[in-house]
Amino acid sequence: MIFISPILETERCILRPLSTDDAEAVFQWAGDERVNTFMPYNTHRSPEDSLAWLKGLETLENEYQWGFVRKSDSLLMGSGGMRLHTDDGSWSFGYNFRYDCWGKGYATEVTGRMIRFIREKHDPERITAEHAVDNPASGRVMEKCGLFWAENGEYSTFDGTKTFKSRVYHWNKPRFFTDRATVVYLDNGILLSKQIFESFREVQHLYWDHYTADLGPMDTDELAEYFLDDAGSFEPVFERQEIEDFMRSPETVLAKYDE
Repeated sequence: MIFISPILETERCILRPLSTDDAEAVFQWAGDERVNTFMPYNTHRSPEDSLAWLKGLETLENEYQWGFVRKSDSLLMGSGGMRLHTDDGSWSFGYNFRYDCWGKGYATEVTGRMIRFIREKHDPERITAEHAVDNPASGRVMEKCGLFWAENGEYSTFDGTKTFKSRVYHWNKPRFFTDRATVVYLDNGILLSKQIFESFREVQHLYWDHYTADLGPMDTDELAEYFLDDAGSFEPVFERQEIEDFMRSPETVLAKYDE
């Protein structure tokens, strides 16, 4: 299926479809070795390489692609997209920016908008992303966009000449199942058994104080309903370090509150 990328907007950027007229602008980042250190494709050697890539987008299937235009001066400063994986229905994303646009928060801003579009349009069960271990800045973008580390991995360049150790991040669709055999999917990707979730009634100080003040006893379904916001997402449960610890060993974290 060929997706038509709609025009989207953020506070500082416009996300629009790319065209063959963008070849010179694309070459500014696709031809920069500094930008492409951890990219799977070969660095473009001329604007003609960028033009060939842009022509390929016209028949690209199962993927949205956008150019990122800065509102203040209409500069096309990067590109990125969201890809549907037809084998499991998940989506993944990627992006790239001119070197002189790094460190200004644009990646988080446009990625958050792409993710919001996919969630509203396609209601995915999972969104994933991956970054090279030696490129931790991309991991921070993923975390700011609501993804959490899931596992370590590796990926190779398209021509197979390089392989990078990586960190894989997930966002899972939040939902609550009352069946004891199933799990609670928190918006941060943590999986909790219902039994562990029920134990939170006994250790309510795990939650932010303003959520738990004077609540009194609550059953599991009431707790789930209370901590779901209007978007269907769970509010944070732990501090960030506790979240990572909990993913590895929930018993260890809960034991700290078992007094």
